[in-house]
Amino acid sequence: MILGHLSEVDEQVWFTRLKLMVQTFQDKGASPAFVWWEPDSGKTEFLYAHSTMEDVVRRFLSTRQVIISFLQKLDPDDWQATAIHATFGRMDLSGLLGQLLIHDEEHRASM
Repeated sequence: MILGHLSEVDEQVWFTRLKLMVQTFQDKGASPAFVWWEPDSGKTEFLYAHSTMEDVVRRFLSTRQVIISFLQKLDPDDWQATAIHATFGRMDLSGLLGQLLIHDEEHRASM
């Protein structure tokens, strides 16, 4: 279930925000503003209720690879993209990725 949660957060939070930050930066727009948000745990539980561990692992690896592939294709200047997070303040892409890793670590102990 934890990997299912991480997959949903990868897709609905991290990847969505990374893309928005880069697109806004490329368009020379104002930094987007984010609040703390995670996918509904009940919906996540329902989504993965009948999944095998192999399916959940496969999904997690897939969502994480989407993020990695996106990052690998960025121009060096794109790493300057920023957002303003209600909890963490102004952050660049590296800062958001740091939050992704902290989130992973918080859940690692539960696995």
